[in-house]
Amino acid sequence: MPKSFQDLSEEFKTGFKAKCQQVGLTPEHIASFQAAIAKPGPTIISTRPERGNVPLMNLEVPNVQELKRLGGFPDSVYISGRYSDAAITYPPPLAPGATHLLGECGDDLCRLEAELGPKVRKDVEVAMRAFVQGNSTKVVEYEPLINALHFPMQTAVAGGEVIDITAESPLIIDNPDGPVELVFAAMNIFDGGFIEVKTPAQIDSQLVLKES
Repeated sequence: MPKSFQDLSEEFKTGFKAKCQQVGLTPEHIASFQAAIAKPGPTIISTRPERGNVPLMNLEVPNVQELKRLGGFPDSVYISGRYSDAAITYPPPLAPGATHLLGECGDDLCRLEAELGPKVRKDVEVAMRAFVQGNSTKVVEYEPLINALHFPMQTAVAGGEVIDITAESPLIIDNPDGPVELVFAAMNIFDGGFIEVKTPAQIDSQLVLKES
């Protein structure tokens, strides 16, 4: 297992640097994150100071297309057949006339939510997850409603070069204030180590190794 960034291949180093640039992570932030996770105990990801113990950056995401670009999967991997989307939950077809409510309600979000009703709002949430993680062309009719109901969105971003996850130092993601995007060059998961995800999160790592 790699002990430091220098132990990684040039391919992994380049991929990590490109991802950091994409989400706006600076070398200063990465250094601060590495210093924080070097301390004993769990790594807790949260914007709430009484809970979190690592530095986070706030990123405003303007629409679901940008969220997909930052932390989702490109449609091409599904359309080409490289990946299957069998595990992705897609909502039913959008109810006729639902998007017309956008024009009728204007900027009145409360009215829009009331007019749509709880079932359609739930379908929009499912569609948003499918848009980001699955083939967005299957839920493109939902895109205007996704953006109206959920964007702009504040996302917490953090990252480090190499993180060791052990029984004594698990990775815990608990940020009820919004989704989290984590970026690593390498994740070393040792015997007994675990990742606990309590709130929506996306983890991007060039290399993940688990002790056998």
